[in-house]
Amino acid sequence: MTGYSSSSGATVTLYDAEITMPGATSNAQLRRVPQAVEDLMTEIKDAYPDALASLPTDGSDITGVWRLASEQQAQLGDGYQFQYVNLTDGLDNVGVTLDAGLTPERATTLADQITVPKLDGAEVTVAGIGRVAGAPVSSHLAEALVAYYDRLCERTGAASCLAVTDWR
Repeated sequence: MTGYSSSSGATVTLYDAEITMPGATSNAQLRRVPQAVEDLMTEIKDAYPDALASLPTDGSDITGVWRLASEQQAQLGDGYQFQYVNLTDGLDNVGVTLDAGLTPERATTLADQITVPKLDGAEVTVAGIGRVAGAPVSSHLAEALVAYYDRLCERTGAASCLAVTDWR
């Protein structure tokens, strides 16, 4: 799990390890999953404030981070279904103005002008769109942002694209 900021080089790792469950049987392993998830989420939540503070605050390079996801997918090789989840407010995309005047039509046009990496066959979710601290963005802007990320994702060749304000 990686946090990011204004470039694909401005990242910080929140968690990077394989998760395995001890136990002699599948049932024994499955019984340990809820506690493992709780422990993992506590570790990530504890690391988050310091990680966030270590990143530049001059925007987010969302499509740059998609390029990193594409590289990760290529490293997996055949036989795996790559699932990429990007949690973002979707507003501060370096090099693209996504503001209150954005319409779904204009957002789609902007998305067509952006170079995107290949994520052939991936399942891509962009979640948290428009969710910011303080006053919420208008529903019109949230709708335009969803259109923008839907179109960006379509252009990657992903098998599925989901751009939403809320997720799980």
